[in-house]
Amino acid sequence: VDSSKLAEGNYPSVEKRFSVATYVADQTYIPIPSDRLKVTDGLLHLRRCGYNAIRVHGIENWLMSGQDGAVSFNPERLDLFYFFLSEAKRIGLYWIINPQSYNLYTDMDGATNRFSYTSATNCKPRIYVEQDIRDNWKAGFVALYLSVNPYTGISTIQDPALVQVELFNESGVAFVAAEAFPAQWKTRTTGSTAAAKTWVEWLSDTTASHGYTSLAALNISWGTSHASYAAAAAQATPALTATIAATQQSIDAVLYGLFLEDDLAAFYQACLTEWGYTGLSCM
Repeated sequence: VDSSKLAEGNYPSVEKRFSVATYVADQTYIPIPSDRLKVTDGLLHLRRCGYNAIRVHGIENWLMSGQDGAVSFNPERLDLFYFFLSEAKRIGLYWIINPQSYNLYTDMDGATNRFSYTSATNCKPRIYVEQDIRDNWKAGFVALYLSVNPYTGISTIQDPALVQVELFNESGVAFVAAEAFPAQWKTRTTGSTAAAKTWVEWLSDTTASHGYTSLAALNISWGTSHASYAAAAAQATPALTATIAATQQSIDAVLYGLFLEDDLAAFYQACLTEWGYTGLSCM
């Protein structure tokens, strides 16, 4: 692998380039058709257009629409999805899979629009600091992609047609903190269990990359006089954008963001290793 291409086989290797079509199964506009001939026709059309890979983006929204309970999939739609993957493989389209939903696989009590979310239900910042959300991501991934596809006879994660796993769409630190520093990074959602350290826990950790050995050292660096780490963390923290002010507090917020991404990457890698996945992946 290099930055622009893959190679297959022994030297002299054969370059493998991917032309990828992204597909989002929408409720009414572009669902996976119940008419399976139309599924085949659609995939054949993409192949004739020159595509050799299909990126399945946010299939959980369609599979869980109207369902009650966490990690609960409409069985007819799930069967169609497995058929869709098997037909793509048969026709010559590699797969890229990509969980997208802000709500992941959480229980939304039968809601049909799983794309809507609130600050409290948004899993993208929460997956960094809340183990509950990591567990939900893993449970949904296992249920969808580690179960055996009845049309291929193997699980999606083991299938050579799977070329890449995108672990959670648009959930990077800079994305979820672009409008405002997430409240869940300061105080976890009520009832949640700890994953990575919150902002205040990280600031008070003398081994963290900020390098402060005491609250006094933090105050000197920030030019503040906070009486506690909690008070320092409660100070308004800037959004993580390209125009962030070059203050020491901003620098520490960026360092905290790097810490969060490293911690989440380690969790993701542990899952992929547990599942025996050795293909391409990205956060």
